[in-house]
Amino acid sequence: MPRLFRHALFRLLEIIPVLWAVATLTFFLVRGVPGGPFDREHSQTPEAAQANMSYYGLDKPLFDQYIQYLNNLLHGDLGPSYQHPGWTVNELLAQKVPISAELGLWASLVAIVVGIGVGVLAAVRPRTWSDYVPMSIAMIGICLPTFVLGPILILVFGLKLEWVNVTGWYTASDRLLPSLVLGLFYALYIARLTRGSMLEVRTQDFVRTAYAKGNSSSRVIVIHVLRNALAPVIAYLAPTVAGLITGSFVVESIFQIPGIGRLFVESALAHEYPLLIALTVIFAAVLLICNWVADVIVATLNPKVRLD
Repeated sequence: MPRLFRHALFRLLEIIPVLWAVATLTFFLVRGVPGGPFDREHSQTPEAAQANMSYYGLDKPLFDQYIQYLNNLLHGDLGPSYQHPGWTVNELLAQKVPISAELGLWASLVAIVVGIGVGVLAAVRPRTWSDYVPMSIAMIGICLPTFVLGPILILVFGLKLEWVNVTGWYTASDRLLPSLVLGLFYALYIARLTRGSMLEVRTQDFVRTAYAKGNSSSRVIVIHVLRNALAPVIAYLAPTVAGLITGSFVVESIFQIPGIGRLFVESALAHEYPLLIALTVIFAAVLLICNWVADVIVATLNPKVRLD
């Protein structure tokens, strides 16, 4: 079995027990929080609240509920929604997850392309205007969180210039501003990380040897410097892309996007156990898969990782 394939397979199999641990811990932790899913409904009588608890099986012993939940989870059933009668968690997520995933993918593309591109531009000619200008802009941008940058872009491009809609998720133009707001914030971190990593790699002996062999500057930058400098960037991208794909509550709230970021906060406030556990497991699964992809890419770029 090739070492890279074995490395990737072992990393992938490690995800299964981690997801089980996340689901188990979340199941017991959310039930340890004071309050219940029907405590906020003041119009309900105690008898009606008890009937709801019995209907959803919340009056059973906690361990019996846990076994039942695991059994349903193995069959792909995430349970009913307490706050949306007649809806299941599967149906709610089927509506919300694609929206947040699309927003995250567009934002990830912005972050990767802009971040690595600006970082390479600054690292190729350090201590020049092509280095000072983008890095200064990046430093200013890092100081502007999404809840500040979002309204600024809405004011300029939405209200003043009227180029795009400022709310909703209907047309292709509706994707532009949210993706930029969410992606640019992380792109600036990636740009500084790429620049620093490339400058460090350029001082290595194998880079000077590559130049001494007569390789062109562009070939040395792309083949030798960038390839070795991307390892820390990829390691940073794994949790970043996972966070982008699973939604951002701030951006979704600013642009009124019906994604899972807002749904997660609402489920936590309403003590909606099945939905809260499902969203937590989804977040963990996306993060673990992104880390797995990053591990495989780093192992491909650096064979010594596979040997270790």
